[in-house]
Amino acid sequence: MPDKNIEGSDGPITFAPAARWFRNYNWGALAPRFGLTWSPGHSSKMVIRAGYGIAFDPLNTFQVTSVAAAVPGQTYRCSSQFSGAGGALVTTPGCQAVRDVRLGAGFANEMASPTVKPSTFLTPPAQVLSAAPPARVFDRNLKLPTVHMWNLTVQREIGLGYVVTAGYVGRRGTRLYRSLDLNQVDASPILPSFLAMQRNTAINGCRPDGTLTVGGAACPGASAVPLVAQGLDTAPSVATFLNSAATQTDLNQNAAGNFAGRLEQTFLNARLRRNQQFAQILLIDNGGDSTYHAAQFTARKRFDQAGLLLNAAYTLGKSIDVLSLDPVAATVGGGFTTTNARTPADSRNYRNERARSDFDQRHVINLTGIYELPFAKRNKLIGGWSVNGIYTYQSGEPFTVRSGVLTHNFSAQSRAALKPGVALPEAKLQDKAGITGPVFFQNAEAFAAPAPGEVGLGRNIFQGPSYWNLDAGISKGFQITERVRAVFRTELFNALNHPNFRNPRDASVGSPAINSTVFAQACCVTLSTASSATTNQNGESWRVVQFALKVSF
Repeated sequence: MPDKNIEGSDGPITFAPAARWFRNYNWGALAPRFGLTWSPGHSSKMVIRAGYGIAFDPLNTFQVTSVAAAVPGQTYRCSSQFSGAGGALVTTPGCQAVRDVRLGAGFANEMASPTVKPSTFLTPPAQVLSAAPPARVFDRNLKLPTVHMWNLTVQREIGLGYVVTAGYVGRRGTRLYRSLDLNQVDASPILPSFLAMQRNTAINGCRPDGTLTVGGAACPGASAVPLVAQGLDTAPSVATFLNSAATQTDLNQNAAGNFAGRLEQTFLNARLRRNQQFAQILLIDNGGDSTYHAAQFTARKRFDQAGLLLNAAYTLGKSIDVLSLDPVAATVGGGFTTTNARTPADSRNYRNERARSDFDQRHVINLTGIYELPFAKRNKLIGGWSVNGIYTYQSGEPFTVRSGVLTHNFSAQSRAALKPGVALPEAKLQDKAGITGPVFFQNAEAFAAPAPGEVGLGRNIFQGPSYWNLDAGISKGFQITERVRAVFRTELFNALNHPNFRNPRDASVGSPAINSTVFAQACCVTLSTASSATTNQNGESWRVVQFALKVSF
């Protein structure tokens, strides 16, 4: 555990042994449940139910291993490999190279012992961003994530075997797990210089640093660039860095966050990280929250002599949160990458992330039924037929259009912005010439990269495609003898061969980033899905028919 605040506010930190990952024992974590059922009157056909409960989400294995695997000094690796121009020997920093061996001269038979002890990594030195190790820690005051659940339903029998239910369901998640990069490199400290360089490059013949392209003299009318006078390290020179092709690309794309990251990777004196001992400092804390409200309606008809069973359910709901991505998941770091469409645009400001959940579906309809065909029920030869079906409709999940550029920070792409005077376009499936499958937008003309230092539009403000699917079946029963019975079934999955397209953030071909060559494409799932989980998300790609024979004796 760090001996001080890991973000560096108390000075350089050293890792020391600790008995616990965090301080709290959570002895007071009680999870009560309350339920009430009331049927008014002795012969009433109505039942009223209400309930409330609390649930907790304890730490899982991946969260612990994610933190444990990143503690500096726990593991130490020393390697040497031939790579690069001419097969040069490349050695892990901290390992002593055997000698300047070239590939043509033959491989070394042994490698010298490391020149540093693993214990030295318990107090990492300040390093440029590209050389610094990552760190992952739990909040010292980590508490149990808590979910409050409540519901109220009214159920009534209305005759002819029908029972209807109307209810309200609510959820409130507090102190949910969240990840944030305490060492996020933001653009705000370098914005004055970045904007000055953009103004300078708009002057004919003027370089970003304010000097003339030819001769290097001061460019008339150029803006002063504060970074020039900041006293950064001189290898490479500040002027070389500011006037590089990479910097020009950043200026053209408003990529102030990317420029800030490159600056911190090159000049230690830029001091754009809170703690220069580490690259990323991934903190797992309880800053997440969520809410869910839903009206739920169901109708059921019990199976009777008419041979009919029906179930119908409709949910009108809305889920809101600040983070739908598991902060750890099954990978170290939880998949928080600069290109992940679900990475928070600014992990230091989760209030800006509050929006519809990635999995929010406003309308959900489920219909199931079984019907025994009435003709010749008692005739063993032509009777015994039944049909069944399962119909599902789900309105689309929301998605975010990304700029594809690091305009605000070096950790995540910002969200796209609208061009001045342009109305918010509607995301809808439509054909586009020369593109296989539908697209959500004809082009990216309505969008632009945000201004330097900005994060763009809100999260999840666009609507993804809806999903619907019908599975059907027909069966015929045969009473072979008094003790032997056979049933032959024909089952059709996606019986109407209806295509369901994926949300652009999950499309196998497609991207929600406006600078992508496959922006807004929704295509294509070309094979049947492998499991019920993916079927629920994508639907079967095409109609699947299967036959089954069951013999009971």
